[in-house]
Amino acid sequence: MDNHTKNARLKVAIGHPRLGRGGSEARVMWLIEALKRDSEVTVVTTGGWDLAALNGYYGTCVREDEVKVRIAPVPRLFRNLSVAALRGACYQHFARQIAEEYDARVSAYNPTDWGLPAVHFIADFSWDRELRERLDPPSPGLIYRDSVVRKAYLGIASAYGSPSGRDVLRDDPVIANSLWTANLMKESFGVDCAAIVYPSVWTEFPDIPWEQKEDAFVMIGRIAPEKRLELAIAVLEAVRLRGHVIRLHLCGQIGDDLYGRRIARLCQEHADWVVPEGKVSGSRKAQILASCRFGIQTRAAESFGISVAEMVKAGAIVFAPNDGGQTEVVDHSDLLFADMADAVEKISALLSSPEKQVALRAHLAQRSEIFSSAKFMEAARQQVKRTPFHPHPAQSCRHRQKVVIGHPRLGFGGSESTVMWLIEALKRDYEVTVVTTGGWDLAALNNYYGTRIREDEVKIRLAPVPFLIRHLSAAALRGACYQRFARQIAGEYDLRISAYNPTDWGLPAVHFVADFSWHRELRKRLHPPSPGWIYRESPVRRAYLGIASTYGRPSGRDAFRDDPVIANSRWTASLLKQFCEVECRAVVYPSVWTEFPHVPWDMKEQAFVMIGRIVPQKQVERAIAILETIRQRGHAIRLYLCGEIENDSYGRRIAQLCKERADWIVLEGRVSGNRKAQILANCRYGIQTCAAESFGISVAEMVKAGAIVFASSDGGQTEILRHSGLLFSCVDEAVEKIQAVLEKPSLQSAMRAHLAAQAQRFSSTTFMREARACIENKPAVDYTISYNAISQRP
Repeated sequence: MDNHTKNARLKVAIGHPRLGRGGSEARVMWLIEALKRDSEVTVVTTGGWDLAALNGYYGTCVREDEVKVRIAPVPRLFRNLSVAALRGACYQHFARQIAEEYDARVSAYNPTDWGLPAVHFIADFSWDRELRERLDPPSPGLIYRDSVVRKAYLGIASAYGSPSGRDVLRDDPVIANSLWTANLMKESFGVDCAAIVYPSVWTEFPDIPWEQKEDAFVMIGRIAPEKRLELAIAVLEAVRLRGHVIRLHLCGQIGDDLYGRRIARLCQEHADWVVPEGKVSGSRKAQILASCRFGIQTRAAESFGISVAEMVKAGAIVFAPNDGGQTEVVDHSDLLFADMADAVEKISALLSSPEKQVALRAHLAQRSEIFSSAKFMEAARQQVKRTPFHPHPAQSCRHRQKVVIGHPRLGFGGSESTVMWLIEALKRDYEVTVVTTGGWDLAALNNYYGTRIREDEVKIRLAPVPFLIRHLSAAALRGACYQRFARQIAGEYDLRISAYNPTDWGLPAVHFVADFSWHRELRKRLHPPSPGWIYRESPVRRAYLGIASTYGRPSGRDAFRDDPVIANSRWTASLLKQFCEVECRAVVYPSVWTEFPHVPWDMKEQAFVMIGRIVPQKQVERAIAILETIRQRGHAIRLYLCGEIENDSYGRRIAQLCKERADWIVLEGRVSGNRKAQILANCRYGIQTCAAESFGISVAEMVKAGAIVFASSDGGQTEILRHSGLLFSCVDEAVEKIQAVLEKPSLQSAMRAHLAAQAQRFSSTTFMREARACIENKPAVDYTISYNAISQRP
């Protein structure tokens, strides 16, 4: 990036009084991640900045050149003392001095009086004496007593802070970290928070099967009086006295203060089962959290409880007090306790019931999806955008690289998801154009794929198609028109991307492979053509294909050898290697929409859903045959068929099958947006019968919605489900496996827990990060190919 472009970016200041290792520091780091691409970010603090340690602790990837740091001056005598009020005053004073240097100001830890408009994230109530003392009564000691000395100290701090006179709670947007925090803001200050934004929670935890986890508890966070660690130890000691052989891994630095010495003594007295791990971060922290089956947190009135969310993300069943923001994290009465006795009873009941453990794991796996970095960053960006600022004069002259994304014709399949999420990934840093022959309907595409692209964030160029074939299928000729136009305009762009299989741009490009419709041998092997004269090897067809090829005017470049190729699954990568001798640069799973309503399992309908295009290769008739046999065995299930049934021979065949079974098959047509989300979330089960699906985005969507999904045992969908009990090779096998799940609630709970963990692999954040890495020629994403079944096909 040249200096002109860099200087044209918005300048954003993120303020935090002093950086430690708590929930508010996570917000600082993920705010930097959210804003660094579009803005010049500066962190303002009084100390504690250690980028490598902060990245390691919170799972961020902020580089030194992506953020600046300004340290507010603190008198030398107080730099190493815990004088929060005076340190805070120094921070506030400095923040006001430099506020005008920035276009936008963000307070990451409670209100900051910048003297100018800002966004304020509320982390706790340490800034309000009455609430602080009500929620966390002060520890005994001279400094906390209401004495003349303390009044003088607070007076000096306030005077040095030099308040600007602005009422930041009334004049600026205030963001709560939980509904509990927002309610307290309303109740105590009459403030209506502009939004509730749950903090971002690190998700890079190793996948350890439940059977291999230790029968132990973990507790993580600061070792401070308000955390009530002695209560956690007492609770678990009482549980052990009931015969449960458990351990506690205590993660946090035990200080040499009065409370720290007390906790150290307790750990020493219970050294046979309490393991003090010290302050942990990075892979060590991830390994400990992922290795423990259970978690505990004993602080009452936690504003959010990021440690609870981290333990949940790591796959633990977590217990916490029934007051504070942590109730929104676990959201289950069996995991929330009122006192020690209640905690002992609930923990003992869970430890004695493997069935309850399976059910609660499934519940928490669904809850964990709420606390994603993608959701936090998007919400944070929106809030910062709403803050008044004055753009730099050079901003209007900012030059962005021009990117073109190509797709032959847009419908509503997996490759269109790639188009839309590529736009989302690139729109802030690039000038994005989509090239296609038709099908562009931004509102419908946004609604179908859950993206939020505005008209002014993308340009569209339609390749000219002869009038006579515009409304015909004619895929080869339409593709030739697209290829020809793509080569004509390729030189106008800095970067070229093929979102649906290789495009012959005539210049270097990145190619995302979605299926094998472009490869004749593989296409026929995987999906034999439908009967009809157009697909037969005839002189007419050869002539048609020859005309299309000639009109397309190939450039002579070998895109597979000259350009990076991205596979949408390991299965796809394996076939490319086997049949085309192509080494894919990476495997990037498509982004899957995650905005599904949370419907409890017992409120879902005993029904199956099938979603996608109604075309021969999807084998919809096979799904109907499977479920009809299930019904004949006494299971009163229904099927919701979501997809547009065309007026072709296959469409008419499926329509007739559905009409004959109208008592249990519900034709929904093509659904999107809230309607699609509601249908998927309301069905307990899903089915997909297309063999050799390159990825299977409909399978991933159904899994994300909370369904137990059954699919063919060949193709990319096997990487989504990864469970032999959900994969079938024939109708009879499908019937047996589905019946086994329908008749065993314990098996249902196990499958739900397994799929909830799988669902986290297919996020928009992961897709956008990995896609950008491929496009910007960053280090490739590693993958392992282990698929050979294709060679065994008849």
